[in-house]
Amino acid sequence: MFGLGFWEIVIIVVTIFVFVRPHDLPRFFHQVGRVYRDIMDFRRAADTVLRRIEREVEDTARGGKNTRSGGSGETAEESHPTDETSK
Repeated sequence: MFGLGFWEIVIIVVTIFVFVRPHDLPRFFHQVGRVYRDIMDFRRAADTVLRRIEREVEDTARGGKNTRSGGSGETAEESHPTDETSK
């Protein structure tokens, strides 16, 4: 778990019990759970975005059309000719 050994976890737990009052422990662990959930939600969202970008890059590399853009399948060069080709 996170590369922590038994004694590192024991030290963390003892430190929590020293600095957090007993009647605040439930609220503390509730907050820790919320932070963990938020981090995991962010990680899942980031993974989803990265997978989507990866798919789009692979499709572009294979010369596939990007159907999400609703475009005509033209590349940027085809839809916006340079000054040299327009002369």
